[in-house]
Amino acid sequence: FELKRGQVLGLIGESGCGKTVTSMSILQTLDPKTTKVEGSIALRGRELNGLAEQDMRKIRGKDIAYIMQNPMNAFTPVFTIGQQMIESIRSHTSFSKKQAKELATEALH
Repeated sequence: FELKRGQVLGLIGESGCGKTVTSMSILQTLDPKTTKVEGSIALRGRELNGLAEQDMRKIRGKDIAYIMQNPMNAFTPVFTIGQQMIESIRSHTSFSKKQAKELATEALH
């Protein structure tokens, strides 16, 4: 499939038909040791398939987003919500840790 700038795509289908695997393949969040993604995944002419993790982190959530079916799985219980928000802010901006913490704190209040 191909999307034009500003278009939104929703994947629907029966349980087990591959919606999550397709989404995770595009975002490259599947374990590369156990999964092989073939084909082309391009964003504005830039090939994403095989892109370094550091570069993909800048794209995830900013240019391509995945809305989980179960919001309870959206965050990890190992870290606080604040810590996860700070990490997300810092990965998509040039904010310092202090600036990101201030923004996250403001958003949570």
